[in-house]
Amino acid sequence: MLQRIIVLGLLLSFLQPLFSQNKYVKVNGGVSATTIFYSANGIENRKDPFSYILSGNVNVTSFGVSLPFSFTISNRNSEFHQPFNQFGLSPKYKWVTLHLGYRNIKFDPLVMNGHQVLGIGVELTPGKFRFGAIYGRFKKDINIAHSVNVPEIDSLQQYSRKGYAIKIGVGSKETFVDFIFLNVSDDTLSLENHNPENSISPSANTVIGINTNIKFSKKFLFKLNGAYSVYTTDLYSMPIDIGSISMPSVLPPINISTENYYAIKSSFTYKPIKQFSISLNYRRIEPNYKSMGAYFMQNDAENITLNTSFSIWKNKIRIGGSVGTERNNLNKVRSSTTRRWIGSGNLNFNPTRSFGLTANYANFSLNQQGDAVQIADSVKLYQTSSQFSIIPRYIVFAEKTSHIIMLMYNSSRLNDKNPYTYQFTEFHLSNYMINYNINFLPSGFGFTSNFTYSVVDMAMSKNNNKTIALGLSKNLLKNKLLLRFNQMFTFSNSNNQSQTIIRPVISVSYKPAKHHRIKFHFIYNKNISNQQNYSETTADLSYHFTF
Repeated sequence: MLQRIIVLGLLLSFLQPLFSQNKYVKVNGGVSATTIFYSANGIENRKDPFSYILSGNVNVTSFGVSLPFSFTISNRNSEFHQPFNQFGLSPKYKWVTLHLGYRNIKFDPLVMNGHQVLGIGVELTPGKFRFGAIYGRFKKDINIAHSVNVPEIDSLQQYSRKGYAIKIGVGSKETFVDFIFLNVSDDTLSLENHNPENSISPSANTVIGINTNIKFSKKFLFKLNGAYSVYTTDLYSMPIDIGSISMPSVLPPINISTENYYAIKSSFTYKPIKQFSISLNYRRIEPNYKSMGAYFMQNDAENITLNTSFSIWKNKIRIGGSVGTERNNLNKVRSSTTRRWIGSGNLNFNPTRSFGLTANYANFSLNQQGDAVQIADSVKLYQTSSQFSIIPRYIVFAEKTSHIIMLMYNSSRLNDKNPYTYQFTEFHLSNYMINYNINFLPSGFGFTSNFTYSVVDMAMSKNNNKTIALGLSKNLLKNKLLLRFNQMFTFSNSNNQSQTIIRPVISVSYKPAKHHRIKFHFIYNKNISNQQNYSETTADLSYHFTF
C-alpha cells in the first residue's frame, strides 16, 4: 500500500505541469499520505502498531464547469466494517450543481442537516428559483447472520437505510422560502437470516419542513424553521385499522409504533445601526422528535431568549449578552419538569493595538418541579452554576522581535441549593494560565513557554494539576526546513494519588519544492504513578502534494 501511495504522489507531481500549461483546463487540490507507527511498554497497545491514511481533494475547472472531488482511504477498520473508503464529487456549472458519491447534504436544520448520503443529487438555482434533490443510501447495512440470537451482537446489526430528500423554494440568499420533503426507510431485506424477535427493528420516516429568511429592510430580519415528522419505529408492528381513509403513499406504513412530532425554531432581529442589534429567539422541539436526515437533535425542550450586542468607542469596546428560560416535559408525561434560567455576557476591550482583554460570564439555574407526582425534597434538583473567565493579553511587535504575553483565569462553580444533596454535588473548578512567546524574526528562532495550574474542589475530593510546557522552533534553508521541539511535564495529585507525565515531541517539516512537503512527528509519552508505570511511542511520516 505504501508503494502505491508513493507512486500516486509521484504521478501527480509529473501530471501537474501538464494541467497548469493547459489554458482550457485548470486543476488544483492536494493529496496526502500518512503512515503511523505505534508501540507501548507496560500496557496493552491502545492503537494499531501500523496504520496508513491516504486522502485528497481535487478540483477540475474547464469552460466554467467545476468538478470538486475528494477521497479518504485508511486501513483503520473494525471487526464488522470494511476499510474506510469514501469518494465523492460535486461538479458545478453556473447555477447547476451535481452531487455524486458520498456527500454531506444540508437543506434545512430540522429535516436534512448535514447527513451523509451515498447516491446522486442535484441543486438548481436559476434566478430566484431554488431546487435540490438527493437520492441514495443513508446508512450501510451491518450483517452478523451467524449470531442473530445473541442480544449483545444483535445491537451491532444495522439495516441498510435508503431514501430521498427534495427542496423547492424561491428567493435570494438573504430572503427566501424553502419547502423540504424527506422520505427514508430501512430495507427489511438487507439483513440475512433476520429474526424479528431478537434483532433490531426496521424503521421508516417522513418529514415535511419549511425554512425561511425574510429581510424586511436593512433593520429587520425574520427566520423560521419548522418541521413535522411521522416516524414508524418498527415496520413489523401491528397495523392500525383506519377504515376507508386513504393515506398518502409517501407516508411510512402506519401501525401501533407510528408517532408524529413537530419542531420549530424562529428568531426576530432588529439592527437599527451597524453597532447595535437585538434579537428575540424561540425554539420548541417536541419530545422524541427526530429525523433520519439529521444525526442528533436535542428534543423535549422549549426556550425563549433575548440576545443583544453593541459596540462603542470606535469598536474598541464590544459587549454582548443574552437572557432567557428553558423547560422540558412539554407533553406532561414525566413525573417532573425542569426549568432553567439562562444568562450570559461577554466583553471585548481593545484600547490599543498592543493590549486587549476578553471577559465572559454565564449563569444557569435549574429548578425541578413535580407534576404527576410530588418530588421528595431529598432528591429535588435545585442548582445554579456559573462560569467566569478573563483573558488579558499584551503583544509587542519590534523590528527584529515579537513578544506575546497572555494570562487567563477561569472559574466554574456549581451551587446546590438542596440541603440533602449539596455536600455530594457542589464543586469549584479554577484554572490559571500564563503564556509567553518570543520570536526572533531575522534568524527564524522562536521560544514558547506555558504554565497552567488547575484545582478541582469537590466535597469528596480535591484534585490539582500543574503543567509546564516549553518549546523551541527554528527555520532553516531559507524557511524550507522547520524544526520544532516541545517538552511538557504534568504533575497531578488526587486523593493522595500522584501522577507524572513526561511528553517530548519532535516535529520536522521540509518543503523541497513548491508543491511538495514532507512531515515527521515523534511523540514519547511516559506515565509515572504510584499505581502503574508505562510508556507509549508514536511516530508518523507524511507526504503532502499540492497543485
